[in-house]
Amino acid sequence: MRMYDVRNWLEPLLVIVGPHRIDLGEDAKLRLIIRSNKPIKKIHWIKIQDEDRTEIKLWENQKPELDPEYTFPCKTIEENGCYLELKEVTMKDDAKYEAVVQTVVGKTTSTECKLMILKAPPRVKVFTDGSKRTIKANIKSNEEVQLLTWQRMYHGSFQDIDIVHRKYIGSTFDKENPKLEIRDLTAEDDTLYRLIVKNTAGECTSNEVHLVLKDGN
Repeated sequence: MRMYDVRNWLEPLLVIVGPHRIDLGEDAKLRLIIRSNKPIKKIHWIKIQDEDRTEIKLWENQKPELDPEYTFPCKTIEENGCYLELKEVTMKDDAKYEAVVQTVVGKTTSTECKLMILKAPPRVKVFTDGSKRTIKANIKSNEEVQLLTWQRMYHGSFQDIDIVHRKYIGSTFDKENPKLEIRDLTAEDDTLYRLIVKNTAGECTSNEVHLVLKDGN
């Protein structure tokens, strides 16, 4: 049996370092800094939300698929530190976090780290794919998209497009990859187009693309 001389051991000093605010959908990494002269046996991460304390059940010898929401590469214990990584954070991750370190003589709890998840407006980019009558868009949004509005430049100002009109048959309201189909092309369709996207955090206006018509459309 291994024997330990505990007379000169100090209580571990534990500090969690990481972002206090992070955009919804981004990755967050919390680092636990450990200052201890005691051998470390285990580290438990705790999530505190509405006064409920929940242990994050992931340890270095567990397979990642046991808890896909959290990864815990605790290979740096020997270097007096380890990490808790939260992939693509959601509003459920808005909480306080702390760590409990178990040594050969007892347990010590770290300071709390409050992680605040911020909602972000969508991001959108529009482009043409070589087609003479199709404009496509890529939307990145961590909140549900509430509104899509295609617009075209007409007489010096942007105006909304009613895509249910027969001229725009084939257009879609897809919330990730919408497209604008333009039929029966005329000279007035040779203009600038853009897309406005809105979610609960705000709205975003895309870049502008110019649909250029050549002879024979």
